Amino acid sequence: MGKVILGVGVIQLDRRKKTPLHRQLYEGIRRAILESKLERGSALPATRSLAKQLNISRMTVVNAYDQLLAEGYLTAHAGSGTFVNCNLPDDVKMARFSFGSAEEGAAMAPISAGDSVQPKLSARGRRVAATDEGMRPTYKDQPALFSLGIPALDEFPLDVWTKICRDRGRAISIFGLTYQQASGWMPLRQAICEFTKLFRGIKCHPEQVFVTAGIQQAIDLTSRLLLDTGDTVLFEDPGYWRAREALKANGAALLPLPVDANGASIRSCGPPAESAKLIYITPSHQFPLGVTMSIERRIELLDWARRHDTAVIEDDYDSVYSYSQPPIPSLQGLDSSQRTFYMGSLSKLLFPALGMGYLIVPSSLVGAFESAFKIVGRSPSLFMQQVVHDFIAHGHLERHMRRMRKIHEQRHSALIEAIDRFLPDKLQLVGAPAGLHRTARILIDQPDTVLIEKIANIGFKVQALSIDSLTNSPDHNGLVFGFGCGTPKDISAGIRRIAAVF
Repeated sequence: MGKVILGVGVIQLDRRKKTPLHRQLYEGIRRAILESKLERGSALPATRSLAKQLNISRMTVVNAYDQLLAEGYLTAHAGSGTFVNCNLPDDVKMARFSFGSAEEGAAMAPISAGDSVQPKLSARGRRVAATDEGMRPTYKDQPALFSLGIPALDEFPLDVWTKICRDRGRAISIFGLTYQQASGWMPLRQAICEFTKLFRGIKCHPEQVFVTAGIQQAIDLTSRLLLDTGDTVLFEDPGYWRAREALKANGAALLPLPVDANGASIRSCGPPAESAKLIYITPSHQFPLGVTMSIERRIELLDWARRHDTAVIEDDYDSVYSYSQPPIPSLQGLDSSQRTFYMGSLSKLLFPALGMGYLIVPSSLVGAFESAFKIVGRSPSLFMQQVVHDFIAHGHLERHMRRMRKIHEQRHSALIEAIDRFLPDKLQLVGAPAGLHRTARILIDQPDTVLIEKIANIGFKVQALSIDSLTNSPDHNGLVFGFGCGTPKDISAGIRRIAAVF
């Protein structure tokens, strides 16, 4: 078989594209082979000849040929030339794919139901896929007013942060380019250990601290290690819906743990609760009701967990922002039996895009969690861990917290005053003056899901209390307002506009 003439009729190169010419040539020849424009066994032009035909450098052709040879589309015979392979790597119906450029992507043509068996999700995969993503807030440019989990980003010390980033960037070494310890950079773990001891009364050693990609990773990994499918978990009602979905995805059977003005009440749980393997709780600033669990309730819950050999997840949500009284010590610090898994978020203290948190585990399970982190995922990038470490170690985090506490207290006061002024007969505030959100029960005959749609139509993002309900109780009809991402003036004007939709 004679040599194939490859030219602009078969191969089209476009120098305006971002895709390199050697990649375009590779894709063009590969496409021609798969579409049978180049027959199997046919000889290709020499590299110099093809370069001349296409008005490109010889090295561009060499690079494209080398890639096709490596992938098995071409074969080379010394002294004879380069040929299309008779046994292609794509023989299993690959010709049904439509190949575009690397820039445009490759789309697969429709395949009839009888052509192949499609992959099936596992039981866990189906549970994850069934999660209602419609409840997740989405931000195009910036968070809408009243969005949850957003601190006062307009007051973040970007100048300090960027200086630390620059200093760390200039000091980067080969060590910083290698794989790191899966459980986190030890100096940051030490800094978190000291920080939580000072501000939350935590009892731990640095080896017990694991740096995570946020709270969700900590909840997911802990539940995977502690729970078997069908195990019972006591879960606050109402309670944080993302934690609920993470536990359900791992096969947990959730039992409601009632929450009242004094926090979660283990005494209110019936006999079925005695089989629980795990308790999930947000004692410092309960999500979503915002109440603070009393010290009596905390001791009662820890004693119950010890007697029933139950582990406890303490999600210390918004613990550092308390506006009327000093924060109550953490459950972990009160737990003499070492069965509490303590979780915190650095993203709430700094900024959400950081995507970093920490998990403090009982000393007896450090080895198990070290192994788990090596298998299922690593901690965030070393560079970001170093920057966060410096921010903590140089005292910036403590100063930032003190400043943010004052700013958030002003924004919290603005929210309370605006609701009292514009919606006194429509909403009843619940919870303690703390954290970054405040919840209000609806006093009129109007479902919260209907109201949040009306509020969304005027540009604000308020969460419905009912999505956090396990029991669909009529008491769980309310609105959850975040107040971190708006000035007092913005908050007051926003509540005034919201009042018009009631």
